[in-house]
Formats: sequence, C-alpha cells, structure tokens
Amino acid sequence: MKRLIILLLFMSVFLGSCIFMLPRNDVRIGMSERQFLRRHPQAVISSLDRNIKVYRLQRDDYFFALATFEEGRLVHVEERELPRRWPGPGEIYFDQPQPRP
Repeated sequence: MKRLIILLLFMSVFLGSCIFMLPRNDVRIGMSERQFLRRHPQAVISSLDRNIKVYRLQRDDYFFALATFEEGRLVHVEERELPRRWPGPGEIYFDQPQPRP
C-alpha cells in the first residue's frame, strides 16, 4: 500500500512537470484584438475591410501567420510558408554547404 502511494505521488509529480514542456498556445480563436497585440507587438496590419482586420505575424524566416479579426475577435488563423526565391547571379544560400575551391 505504501509503495502504491509513493508510485502514484511520483507519477503525479512527473506528469505535472511535463505540462511545462508543452508549446504555449499563443493564439486562440475568440481572443480579443487587444490581447493578440499585447502578446505580439511585432504584428502588422495586412488588410482592412470595414469590420474585418487581418494581421500578419512573422514566425521565422520562412513562415508567417495571418490572423483575421471580425468585430475585435479572432475568427481565423492561417499559417503560410514564404516562397523561396531563386538566388540571383552571384548570390548564394547560406543554409547550403558551400563548394570548396
């Protein structure tokens, strides 16, 4: 009985600590525009149309999110990937290995 209690206590502490390792859900449907802008001050307005606003949030070099607000509430989130462009003459991609001379 004592081992069972210790095992349950250990399991609850272990599983409780794993919750901190989950990614934070920083955007959720229904959140207010003010909350969104407080969490993401780098967001810029992508389009305005009467009572609909679309914000663009740059995630990293290749991904961005479009957050659509209707009457001050978040109604749609869409993640997109930026298209990679071909390097111009004399340009190289730095994420690819370079040939040795």
